[in-house]
Amino acid sequence: MRNSTQELIIFCDDDNWLEPDYVQNAVDIMAANHSIGILGGLNTPIADVEIPSWFHNFSDGYACGPQAAQDGPVDPNRLYITGAGMVIRRKIFAELDAFGFKSQMLDRKGEELSSGGDTELCFATAILGYELYYSSKLRLFHYMDEKRLTWSYLIKLYKGHMKSYYKLLFYKRIYHGTPLNKSWTKETIDRIKKESANNAFAMVYHSYVKDKTTVKDVYNIERINEMEVWKAHFNARNEYKKLISYFCKIEEAAKRKKEENRW
Repeated sequence: MRNSTQELIIFCDDDNWLEPDYVQNAVDIMAANHSIGILGGLNTPIADVEIPSWFHNFSDGYACGPQAAQDGPVDPNRLYITGAGMVIRRKIFAELDAFGFKSQMLDRKGEELSSGGDTELCFATAILGYELYYSSKLRLFHYMDEKRLTWSYLIKLYKGHMKSYYKLLFYKRIYHGTPLNKSWTKETIDRIKKESANNAFAMVYHSYVKDKTTVKDVYNIERINEMEVWKAHFNARNEYKKLISYFCKIEEAAKRKKEENRW
């Protein structure tokens, strides 16, 4: 990306098949609205085999489907554009460097399904004050091979997502103005308060028992997601001080940015 010379950068893997007018539509939309920092479109799944009936419940995890209820800014509770076909202004990378941004995760490598670099970029860009925007005029086909359309792959995929999402949640807190816990213990206590005994049991059951079955339901995945975030939290206990130090710097930079924009 440092070698790019144009104003816009499009993230496009070899399994993202852009419609012929994708690039031109992206240029037109970004030129018409300079408040947009990141733009995404409608990604449609395509495969050589029949797409499973459960896929539509989890299409977002595969970077498919609409990214908002209608064309316009994405919901603040979502706060991201999927990496497949993502369009970003090149100048944002320089602004993030000046802001003190340092990626806290690595995108997917080989068979490992941990990810989150594109979502982290979206969260950080939103903190800078840019809009994240969806347009159905941008269309691509996202090719899925057969092995990615299995229930076991889906569970592995979501476990990878949640491994990263633990850290991503700190960016989201900063964006929404939610205070950060500087103590890992305090963070743990606050998380426990939000969980009921029944939900804790459900997380364990669905993570270690039910996910080995062929039951294909949203509730199952949600409990697995929650367990993976908990596991990431406990695994981070030794690095939490360093981790929270970084996010506190981003939080302070975000406050200064808001003050500058106010004037």
